[in-house]
Amino acid sequence: MIDYRQILRDEAEEDYARFSSKLNPGKEGIIGVRVPKVRALAKTIIKDDWETYLEDDPECYEEELLKGLVIATAPMDT
Repeated sequence: MIDYRQILRDEAEEDYARFSSKLNPGKEGIIGVRVPKVRALAKTIIKDDWETYLEDDPECYEEELLKGLVIATAPMDT
């Protein structure tokens, strides 16, 4: 399985984290990864091993968003 947390940390931007925090007041743990990059990572996780990925608990806002994108787009039964 890919190290998605390291990928998110590598893509994080401090200025974007401040901007995103203003858009989501009261939300903790925003590291500042742009949404298109999170979407691209979700596609990579779906191609790799999305079932194992869904077992992990999110540690930051972007991981919550990533988990939602994986759930919304992965080929799974209802």
